[in-house]
Order: sequence, then structure tokens, then C-alpha cells
Amino acid sequence: MGRRNQQRRAARAKERRRHTVPAPAYTGAGPGSAALPPPANETEQVRAETLEAIGHVATGRSAYAESGIQRLVTRSREPGHARVITRELASLLRELLRAAWMAGWRPLDLTRHVERHLDARHVPILGDAMAGELGTYAAATLAPDWPGQLRAIDARRWWPSDQDHVTARAAREGFEPVLRLALALAALLTRLPRIEMIDPAPGTAPPPSRTATRGAPAGEPLLERVRQLLAKAESTPYEAEADTFTTAAQSLMARHSIDAAMLAATTPHTDRPCARRVWIERPYEREKVRLLHVVAEANRCRTVWSSGLGFVTVVGHEVDQAAVDTLFTSLLLQGTRAMTHEGAASRSGAARTRGFRKSFLFSYAVRIGERLREATLAETEAAMGQEAAAMAHQGAAPAPRPRGPGGAGRSQALVQVLWARSAEVDAAVDAMFPTTVARRSSVPSDLRGWEAGWRAAETATLAGATERLDA
Repeated sequence: MGRRNQQRRAARAKERRRHTVPAPAYTGAGPGSAALPPPANETEQVRAETLEAIGHVATGRSAYAESGIQRLVTRSREPGHARVITRELASLLRELLRAAWMAGWRPLDLTRHVERHLDARHVPILGDAMAGELGTYAAATLAPDWPGQLRAIDARRWWPSDQDHVTARAAREGFEPVLRLALALAALLTRLPRIEMIDPAPGTAPPPSRTATRGAPAGEPLLERVRQLLAKAESTPYEAEADTFTTAAQSLMARHSIDAAMLAATTPHTDRPCARRVWIERPYEREKVRLLHVVAEANRCRTVWSSGLGFVTVVGHEVDQAAVDTLFTSLLLQGTRAMTHEGAASRSGAARTRGFRKSFLFSYAVRIGERLREATLAETEAAMGQEAAAMAHQGAAPAPRPRGPGGAGRSQALVQVLWARSAEVDAAVDAMFPTTVARRSSVPSDLRGWEAGWRAAETATLAGATERLDA
């Protein structure tokens, strides 16, 4: 046998032995680990291979991505390399999150984006990365609701201080499964577009002012009263009684908004319009967005739909946004239940078609919008009448005629306040979305779906609910 053939056989045998030796259990990088880190040049090579795998995953080149993943898995069997790979992944995720904050993304936005484009298995790794990254900032320099957004997905620092989160999770769940999830997450984060900045970036939030107020948001006491009225409306078998409770709940929310507007008018420059994002679940996004739009419009808010990303930005004063959030969730839940009931009761299956459901939800939104506008207008007129009656009873002289919309007297001051707040919201939308394009919605044409949606809207409860809708 020739010398060259012997060398080739020896090389193949060596390769077979290398692949048949059981891989050592991955134990992370805890104290006392006997594995030494690879030389610096190898560390740079591992980082380059990790970045290359992320790039292949991000561009959808599945064959190249799988080859890169297998190469990293093979490398992880070498002393010290698993620790380097997981550590580099954790570092890359931190860099990507910092870029995401500067591009306008918040913890809740990233969570919903990951759920929409990947799946729930990736959320814990995202939560770890966000908890670790945001833990490097002083709490006072974060937007007020960011800690709550982390708590909502149970994102917290649970790993030892001498490890990073990817290393710790790989030690607990296995190197390759965590590697695949972390690579897919990193690939998605590399493709994030820039969106509107509605919260200050971490580390830049100003301290809360002791003198400034944020208006009078619809807090728990008010919402609890609304829920009690709603529960009574749902429990009574009498339609007239249910309608009385429903009207009272809607009037309570509308009246609270009006009182907050008048209070804000006495403390100028402290109650500014703000923005919040509402994520819309598939399917029937356009019809659900229509429902959110009419709810927001009735509560003096404006909406901008980012259709490619799956969320709507609601701009308005905080107290009005609270009403929008509560009402939209409740009404969407009621409409979905009614639509599902129609489908279950249909023997022919016609009520389970996509055309029927699109028409149902669109008609439901149209009629809900009419009802909300009527209720809000009635409450506004009642508030004006109460102020005028109080002034007449006290025998007070009318207040000077205000400039702008509205007439003489304090009863007309409410009109001016509400008009001014609406103008502030319009200005905020124009500043935040200078290139927004308004488009007309196409009207679905299934007559049976339209009629069924209209009927459902006629009996829907116009008050908030706390149930979560998983559409």
C-alpha cells in the first residue's frame, strides 16, 4: 500500500474516532471549570462564525445557516469553546438591544414582534437579554412603565453573577437548543426597522417633576366601578336593566374624561398628548384596526396603523387613552365571541367563511362607532347643561366670552377645552407622523355577515373588561 494511501486512511480513521467520542456534558462557565478559553485568535474566529450563522439565518439561507449551526455545535465540544460561543451570543444580543432602544422599540414591542415572527419559545431568551441589558441602567433613568413591561413577561435576572444569561440557560436546557433559539432571535433583531420614539431611550429618561402632573388617568377605583356596572349588565336577564347599567358605565368613563380635561385646563402645560402602541393579532387585522379607530375617535384620540409591523399607535391624552384601551379590548372580545357563535350556529358553514367574518367585524365596528359617538355627545351636552344650571342657581354672572370655538359662559368653556385638547392631539400626530397617508378602507360585501355584525354591535356592552383576548 502506498504511503499516500496510508496517510489518507489514517486521517479518515482519526476523523471517525473524533466523531464517535461522546460529547462532554455542557456545564456552562461556572467557577472551578477545568476548560480553559481558547486563544484570542480562535475566540475571534468563533465570533466571526457566530456572526456568519446569524447572517445566514437572517437572510433565510437555510442550508448555509444549518451548516453554520452544526459548525458551532462541533466547536462547542472543544475545551472552552462552548463558553466563548454563548458569551459572544449574549454580547451580540446586548448590542442589538441597545440599537433597538435607539430605534424606538420598547420591551413590550419587542416581545410582541418576536411572538409575531418567531414563537413563544424565543420570548424567555429575549426576556433574559432585556432584563440583563436594562439592569445596567439606574431605575430612575428608565421610562416609568418599562419595569412593568418586563414583569408582564416575567423577565428578570435569575442567572449567577459570574455568568451571562445565554451560558446559564444553555447549561440548564442544552447547548444546541439554546443556540438555535438565540441565533434566530439575533437574526430577527438585526432586521428591526426604525419606528417612532414614544419613550426616552434607557439612561436618558428625565426624573419625574414634583410639580408637573400627568392629568388624571383612569385609575383602579374608576375602572372597578365600571367593571361592577358591566358585571350587573351581563348578569341581569332584563334588556332594559342591562341597558341602564351599560349606559351608566359608559357615562362614567366619558364624564371622567371631561372632568380630567377641565382639571388639566387649570394647570397649563402639564397634561400633554402622549402615544401608546396597541398590537393587533391576526387574522382580520384591517377590521380590528377599524374597530380601534372608531373607539379612539369617540374618545378624542387619533390612530396611525403601521400595517407592515402589526401595531397601531394611539395618540391622545392619558385619560382618553385609558378609555380606548379598556373599551377596545372589551368590544373586540365581545365581537369575536358573537362572530364565533354565529359560526357555530351555522349549519351550512357560510358563517365560518373569511368573507362572512370580515363583513361581520367591519359592520360591527361601524355600528359601535355610531353608538360611542352618540354616548359621548350626550355626556358632553349633559355636562354643559349641569354647569349652566349650577351657575343659574348661584346667580353668578356669566364668565367672559372665551376666544376660539365655543360661546359665552362657563358651560361653553368645556367646548373650548375639548377643542383645544383635540387640536393638541392633531399637532402631536402631525409632529410624530409627518408623512402619514390616509387611505379609504374597502367595504366587505357579505350581506349576512354585515347584518350579523350590526346585530352584535347593537347589544354589545360599551364598557371596559379585564379579560385578555387571544385572537
